[in-house]
Amino acid sequence: MKSDCDGEYLRTVYRCFAIAEKFADAMCETVDEPFRTKIFSDNIIVALPCTELDSSSNNNPVIAFNRITTIIGALQRNLLEHNILSRGSITYGDLYIDSLMVFGEALIKAYELESGVAIFPRVIFSKQAQEFDVKLEFEGETVSTNQLRKDSDKLFFLDYLNFPKDNSIQSLAANSMHWVADRLNDENDIRILQKLSWHINYLESILQT
Repeated sequence: MKSDCDGEYLRTVYRCFAIAEKFADAMCETVDEPFRTKIFSDNIIVALPCTELDSSSNNNPVIAFNRITTIIGALQRNLLEHNILSRGSITYGDLYIDSLMVFGEALIKAYELESGVAIFPRVIFSKQAQEFDVKLEFEGETVSTNQLRKDSDKLFFLDYLNFPKDNSIQSLAANSMHWVADRLNDENDIRILQKLSWHINYLESILQT
């Protein structure tokens, strides 16, 4: 951001967020209440109402969890197309959000996980959020329908590129691999190198699928 003299980075991020917001608006047609989004600097908050009072409601936590992972995954892929790596968290809890402010325990937890735990370019899940994941048996293995994946540090993150038969995803991963290789040659900051190395390992796991 400091080197974004002509505003190109800002315009790129803005376009990505605008596309993600349109995606969210389209999904709102099947949800009792709309998504709420709030963007500031290079941060975006996506909130979706849910209630456990009615298991048949469109806002049942299991359904809401599936929708939120879908939109966050789409946002991550869209950002990656522009060589922007993203980090964040998905949480569950009380939250108030409108056009003026956002406030609540879910926001605090999300900030704590994103800033102090996620570390690498990944979106991790709080333990409460993980409880709403649906698992199925597929070819003798238990798989997450919401693309949860366990990392080497035992944290679960959103496996947003795990579509091995999708040629566009494979192309996206391959292009990102070339971009990261170039970045590694020019980067000296150890913290950034660690994040890029994690991303390379993730891409390799996708390309080998």
